[in-house]
Amino acid sequence: MAVALFCSANAFSQTTFTVNATTGTNNGTSWTTIDGAIKACASGDIIEISAGTYTEKALAIAKDLTIKGAGMGLTIIQPLATQATGNGATLALTTNGNTITL
Repeated sequence: MAVALFCSANAFSQTTFTVNATTGTNNGTSWTTIDGAIKACASGDIIEISAGTYTEKALAIAKDLTIKGAGMGLTIIQPLATQATGNGATLALTTNGNTITL
C-alpha cells in the first residue's frame, strides 16, 4: 500500500524534517519513524520521507504540514500487524479530528 499525504503548510518559518529508517537519529530534524517526525515538528514544517517501507501503528496530525514521499511505489507506509489481529491490520491516520483508516 502506498500513501501520498499532502496537507497545507504556511510559507514562513518552515523547518524540513527527514525520515529515514536506516540513517535517522531520532533527534532534531532526523527521524526513523514518520510518527516521530510528526510529533517533533511544528505547524508549517515539511516532512520528507526517504524511499523505503515504514511500519506505523497510528499517525495523528493536528497541525498544518507538508509531507512528501520519495515517489509513488518508493515510499510505502504499512500498518503494524498486531498479535491479536495478525493479517488485515489497518493504519489509522487522524487529521484535525477526522480519522482515515487505510
